[in-house]
Amino acid sequence: MVRGGVDVALGSIATGRVAVQYVNDEPGYYRAALGGSEWSVLAAVDIKATDTVAVNLVGAWYDDGPSGLVQREWEASVGLNWQPFGNNSLQIRPEITYVNNRDVDDNWGATLRFQRNF
Repeated sequence: MVRGGVDVALGSIATGRVAVQYVNDEPGYYRAALGGSEWSVLAAVDIKATDTVAVNLVGAWYDDGPSGLVQREWEASVGLNWQPFGNNSLQIRPEITYVNNRDVDDNWGATLRFQRNF
């Protein structure tokens, strides 16, 4: 697996990142985690809305892999990172994701993550 990326600070209110990944471990763990994709590209931006809330926007693209059987083509997510105490000790992260598939129905998903840092 080969990964490369760039993180960018966009002033004090936003950070962004772009990453490219190539996976050649057919049919290994990393390829399976990407649904069989060989190449993938991810772009994300975190925008600080208040001192305790940031909005996250993520987009990702996946190739159809060497076998041509990868269903996931691209996906987009929007979420929040709420730190109610403002010190990163507790994060509450709701997120909604849309996945565009090649040959099967597209789908929507949602997650709610709680993270406590010590």
